[in-house]
Amino acid sequence: MKVIIIDDDLDFLYKLKTRFNEYDKIEIIGLFQNLYLAKKLKERHPSIQIIFVTQHEEFALDAFKLHTLDYILKLVPRRKT
Repeated sequence: MKVIIIDDDLDFLYKLKTRFNEYDKIEIIGLFQNLYLAKKLKERHPSIQIIFVTQHEEFALDAFKLHTLDYILKLVPRRKT
């Protein structure tokens, strides 16, 4: 399966790519920090799967409009008061 991963945190994207590379059936073909670029790529290559990773739940609807394979919401630690 050919997959692109979207996240606004570049360091985290590279960590995810390393983890996904452990699976034989998944080929990471792109890392994007921008939903717009992923949308354009998906329009040209509809068979590509998208994994959207963010700590902002308000982007979920836009991500699923692209028929996202998965939407991973990162947990944000609570600040100690």
